[in-house]
Amino acid sequence: MGARTLVRSVDQPEGLIAPSQGNGQTLPNGELVVGWGALPYISEYSRAGALVFNAEFPAGVNTYRTYRFDWK
Repeated sequence: MGARTLVRSVDQPEGLIAPSQGNGQTLPNGELVVGWGALPYISEYSRAGALVFNAEFPAGVNTYRTYRFDWK
């Protein structure tokens, strides 16, 4: 396996660290949607890395992964 290079990194807005799971989805416009796995949060960042959306699920609810698609 060859060397890998980190090309983008974002921090969880509340300063928390997810102990497991989670994902990131790069959107066609370059924005990034992050599901924080075992943490009950989802976030969206602009192409420049600015936080544009952050949501917290009610107590006891979390999401394994988060995706953003057009609603139809």
